[in-house]
Amino acid sequence: MEDKPTINPNNSNINNDKANNSNTANHEQEHSTQPTSATSSSQPAIEKDDVVVMGTENNQPAVVVMKPPKKNKAGIIAAVVFIVLFLLASACLAAWYFMVYNSPENVALDAVRQFISAENIITEGNIRIADVDTSDDHFVATLNFTSLSNHIPESVNVVLNFSERDSNDRVIDDHEIELDLGVAVMVDGVFYVQVSNLADAFDKIIYAEGVDYSEYQAMVDLAEEIIELIDNEWWRISYDEVAEEIDSSYLTSASQLQRCIIDVINQDYSAEFIDIYNNNRFLNVKVSDDIAEIQGNSLYDVTIDSTKMADFLNRATESSAAEDILACYNNFKESTEFNSDDKSPLAIADIPELSSEDIDDILPDNLVLTMSISDFSHRLHSVEAELVSDDASISGRLNFSYVDNTVSAPASYRSVTELFDEIAEIINDYFELPNDNLEEGIF
Repeated sequence: MEDKPTINPNNSNINNDKANNSNTANHEQEHSTQPTSATSSSQPAIEKDDVVVMGTENNQPAVVVMKPPKKNKAGIIAAVVFIVLFLLASACLAAWYFMVYNSPENVALDAVRQFISAENIITEGNIRIADVDTSDDHFVATLNFTSLSNHIPESVNVVLNFSERDSNDRVIDDHEIELDLGVAVMVDGVFYVQVSNLADAFDKIIYAEGVDYSEYQAMVDLAEEIIELIDNEWWRISYDEVAEEIDSSYLTSASQLQRCIIDVINQDYSAEFIDIYNNNRFLNVKVSDDIAEIQGNSLYDVTIDSTKMADFLNRATESSAAEDILACYNNFKESTEFNSDDKSPLAIADIPELSSEDIDDILPDNLVLTMSISDFSHRLHSVEAELVSDDASISGRLNFSYVDNTVSAPASYRSVTELFDEIAEIINDYFELPNDNLEEGIF
């Protein structure tokens, strides 16, 4: 039997038993190298990357060649191909995102589509009118409002403020009047109205410096009594109730007209209006140099194409929604004494078309419009407008929130018919008139 080769311990111990060569494949996976050996009379071929170790065999010099495992070139090629494809796909996606999806034209179109088709939108807005020259005392009027829905039921709150201000924009000597108006409209046509701060505003006007109403004090006292009755109270107004109170067939028909229009408002015409806008895109936008207040949004400067806007409005008057509203009006016209000389129904063709000149007459040349739109979802978040004339500056802003909301009637209210009765009684006491005659005169 042939002796097994031995390796000088000064180098390394290598077992090269040929009986174990059947496990070569497994060893190649488990070890970084696999040794081979030969006597000096039979030198093995040495290749690049081989490790050569000197030893002895039968007391003769021997060379052991450590063969490195074979590399899996197919796996490396697959990895390279995957990386290249990934980089190409990322580049294409980035190009599509910036050149197509996030192009100003596509962003504006998506924003309009989502605005028209939104389930519900809460709108908060403000309008400010002020003197152009604010370096001295000046007047400022502001209107702030909140709308809780884009359909019926709807609730709107409006705050009007009029003030005189100094050059530092501070109110001068309490010269400020503020009125708060609330309106809620229900699906049955009943609506609720509240006016707050009416008495305070009246007192500031009547008793302002340099104004003397002492000659008319009795009339002032009468007005104050009626105003205090109305102020800070929710009043329920129903055409049906008022019509029954005063026996008016006209108001009964008006109530039917109101409910008919509410039914039209609550129908979904969004697809039709989106299509009309898509064919008449009157908003031209470009990315603004300013930065949006909300992170993830971009500001866009907006100009209006008057020709396309006129076409949009003309096509809108031909829509199904316009036809349904006209049907409501024609039914009202036919069922009342309104314009009794002409009972012919109003048709779409009777509505005059708008021209680009009509739009130009409405829109000032120096109107500045900007929109803030989400970069990812393309939702319209706000619209700002600014207009400066020789005497006054007007600015406004609308903020939109796309959230669900439930609008309900006020928890506490009084019927407007009660208000009529109480006002009639106050006036009767002032003029010493019989209640029956006064009510007949009012209604």
